[in-house]
Amino acid sequence: MQNQATDSVKYIEESATTLYLETDPANRQPRSHYVDHYRMLSLKQLENVIALHDLIEPTLFLKLDDTTTTTTVSADVKDDLRLSLAEALLARDKLRAALKG
Repeated sequence: MQNQATDSVKYIEESATTLYLETDPANRQPRSHYVDHYRMLSLKQLENVIALHDLIEPTLFLKLDDTTTTTTVSADVKDDLRLSLAEALLARDKLRAALKG
């Protein structure tokens, strides 16, 4: 799911152009309208993925006692999740800036 969300950001321009061209010329909005539309959709996907990560992240570690914790997933999986989260956060911040600009 997270890769789909970050991948959707890569196709904003193409998707906006396609929608613009497929819209009846009499009803077309400026192309920037379609770009903003797809930015908002991608932003929502990223925010959902980040929220999902925040929900599952605490389940990746189990506290055995006051001094010992263990993990429920391998180190590679944790690293992949952290990298994916970093990519999602970066993409989210870029989209927010683009929407403000």
